[in-house]
Amino acid sequence: MSKTVLFVCVENSFRSQIAEAYFNKYAPEGWIAVSAGIKPAERVHPNAVRLMLEEGIDINHKNPE
Repeated sequence: MSKTVLFVCVENSFRSQIAEAYFNKYAPEGWIAVSAGIKPAERVHPNAVRLMLEEGIDINHKNPE
């Protein structure tokens, strides 16, 4: 059985996307993270995408929910 962690912020375009990406990269087996926003933005902030690419994590395909 997997365990899920939820990261929530207002627009789900920066901090929660980054938190989800880091968690999913380093989480123990059986754990997964998802992120959400109470007023989701139209897209993930370009600076978040750039920052995560520098870390070797591609979140370009993500959509705020």
